[in-house]
Amino acid sequence: MRSGLPVNQKTLEKPRTKTKSKTQRPPLWKVILLNDDFTPREFVVLVLKAIFRMNESHAYKVMMTAHQRGACVIAVYTRDVAETKAMFDEALGPESPEKKAFVAAQNTVCAPVRSNRPTSGKATNRTRRG
Repeated sequence: MRSGLPVNQKTLEKPRTKTKSKTQRPPLWKVILLNDDFTPREFVVLVLKAIFRMNESHAYKVMMTAHQRGACVIAVYTRDVAETKAMFDEALGPESPEKKAFVAAQNTVCAPVRSNRPTSGKATNRTRRG
């Protein structure tokens, strides 16, 4: 009897555990610029400036990377945003069934972006020179 009550009369309290449900982040999709024979270069630069908010020189470099390599990842978004941004080339450009310069892809062309990628390093832009 340390606290004045007999041992059998003490109330034992269980510690309250809070269960916190952790919501999973949605998978990320890449918006890819594909090189084709139908889309003019000036139009691609226009779309990159208008939709993806790139300046003139950066848009030109991205367009040339896609032209030289066949494809170029422009940005990474959630599925809805990536599909919406990829559809803007159809809204801004002339109607052509075979023209699809911007594509939103997850598993078909490239793997989804993982959240465990390093964030502290600078992104490198490797281009072929030749």
